[in-house]
This record gives sequence, structure tokens and C-alpha cells, in this order.
Amino acid sequence: MNYDEARAEVQASREHYGSQWSRHLDRYGPVAYFYELAGIMGRLESLIVDDDVPEGVPSEVVAEAIEDKLLDIGNYASFMYDWLQAKRAELDDQLFKSKLP
Repeated sequence: MNYDEARAEVQASREHYGSQWSRHLDRYGPVAYFYELAGIMGRLESLIVDDDVPEGVPSEVVAEAIEDKLLDIGNYASFMYDWLQAKRAELDDQLFKSKLP
């Protein structure tokens, strides 16, 4: 998968999961992001470091699983960035309104 294909997949994922993820962050806060990231990193560690792959699984399948997890990291990072930007905009708006006469 090249960069453009990966970005298209990220965008499709954002359209599918974005509002759900935003609600999740609103409810549990940024710790939800780190919890998800820890799970992804744990799976990557098991694939790369621990070589936790059943015997007979082709290396192409393992490489694809690793690529999928890397895309997941990118997705969650972009979701978190957008959520933080929205929260910042809300705070800026509240601060602005508090300065009005």
C-alpha cells in the first residue's frame, strides 16, 4: 500500500468511526486514546518482538497485520488531534464570550 492509498484508508476510517471516537473521548477523556494506543502497541510488540505468529502463517500476512496496526496508530492519532483542536476551539470560544460586555 502506498502513501495515497493509506491516506484514503485513514479518511474512510475517520468517516466511519470519527463521531463514535469523539463521543468516546468526550466521555472518558484523553486516557481513552492512550488505552487504545497501548493495545495497538502491544499487538505490534507481539508480532515483531515476540514473534507471536502461528506456524505456517506466510510472512506477507504478518507484514499486512503490522501495516494495519501502523495505520491504526495513524487513525487514532488523527482522531485525537481533531478532538483536541475541537476542545481548544470550545475553550477559546468560551474565553472570548467571557470577555464580552
